Amino acid sequence: MGKWRELFESNLPPVCDRDGGTEYSFGPGATEDEIAAAEQLIGRSLPPDLRELLAEFNGVYSSTIYSRETGEPPDILYLDTHHMATKVPEWFFALDDVSQYHTKVAFIAQENGYSNLWAICIDEVDAYPPGTILIHDVEFN
Repeated sequence: MGKWRELFESNLPPVCDRDGGTEYSFGPGATEDEIAAAEQLIGRSLPPDLRELLAEFNGVYSSTIYSRETGEPPDILYLDTHHMATKVPEWFFALDDVSQYHTKVAFIAQENGYSNLWAICIDEVDAYPPGTILIHDVEFN
C-alpha cells in the first residue's frame, strides 16, 4: 500500500461506525500521460504531491450499504484526472460560472453531485497562497 492510501485509510473508523456503512475503493494509478493530459486541459502544472497521489490512485469512490444492495455505481469522492480536467469544468460551464479563480485551482474532491467541491490553489487566489485547500459550496458562492 502506498503512502497516500495509507494516510487516507489510517483516519477511517471501522465500516460499522461509518454513516450508511460507507466503503471506499481506489482507482488504479494514473499514468504520466494521463496526468500530463489533465494538466494540459487544466492549463497549469499540478503540485508535486497531487501528481504523486494521482500516480498512486486515480480517484477514490464511495458506496453505502444501500447503494451496494441496489446496484448503484459508487460515487466519486476524490477526483480522478478525468473529473478534474473535464467533468468539473463542464459542470461549471453548464452553470454559466466561468469565474477566473477556476483556472487557478485544481479541484480534487466533491460530494453531492459537485454541490461541494474542494480545490487546491495552484496559483494565489485572493489572499490564499498556492497549496491552500479551498471549498466551493454552490449555495454560498
